[in-house]
Amino acid sequence: MKKNFRKVSVILALAMGMTLLSGCSKKDEVSQSGMIDKYSACCTLGEYKGLEYEGISTVVTDEIMKAEMEYLLSYYATSEEVMEGTAKEGDTVNIDFTGTVDGVEFEGGSTGGAGYELTLGAGRMIDGFEEQIMGHDVGETFDIHVTFPENYGKEELNGKDAVFEITINSIIETTLPELTDEFLATNTGYTTVEELEQEIIDSYAENDAITNKSTLIELVI
Repeated sequence: MKKNFRKVSVILALAMGMTLLSGCSKKDEVSQSGMIDKYSACCTLGEYKGLEYEGISTVVTDEIMKAEMEYLLSYYATSEEVMEGTAKEGDTVNIDFTGTVDGVEFEGGSTGGAGYELTLGAGRMIDGFEEQIMGHDVGETFDIHVTFPENYGKEELNGKDAVFEITINSIIETTLPELTDEFLATNTGYTTVEELEQEIIDSYAENDAITNKSTLIELVI
C-alpha cells in the first residue's frame, strides 16, 4: 500500500510540475486535472477504506498503581545499615569479596575493602554468586564457588571456576515514607493522594492515545 501512495504522489507532483511549465506557453495549456486523469490510470490503489484497528486501553490495576506510587516514594526513601541479621533474597547487602582462579587473584575480582552494595536476587552477578550469599549472617566470612560463563568477555576468565571469599558487612534497610496528603503537599507538586492517582490514570490514557495514533498512521501510509 505504501508504494501505491507514493505513485500517486509522484503523479501529483508531475502534474503540478507540468502545470507550472505550461504557464510559460499559452499555446500548449495543460490542466492539472487532465494530467491526473491521464496518468492515474497507470497505478492501482490498495484497499484503504474500512480499515479496523482496536486501540490499546491500559487498565490501571491496583498493582500498577502501587508500583507507580512506590516509584515516586523511592526518591524520598531513607536507608539504614543494620549490623545484624541473616541475608535473604531481596535484601541489599554491603559486602567485601576477593576472587581467585586457580588460587590467584584476578583483576577486578576484589573490592579492596571498599565495600560493595548488592541486592540479592537482582541478577547483577554471575550465576550462583548472589544465591550463595543468602542464608549467611552479617559479620560472617565464607567462600562461594562459581563458574564464569564461556562468553564472559575476558579470555582469562571465560569458562573458569572461581572462588570468592565473601564478608557481609551489613544489610541495608530502605524505608519508604508514608503516602499521605500532607507528605505530597510538602514534597511534591500534588496536594492529595486522590490527585496523584488521577494523574497516573491520565498519564496512561495519554500514552495509549499517542500509541494508538502512531499505529493508525502506520496502517494508512
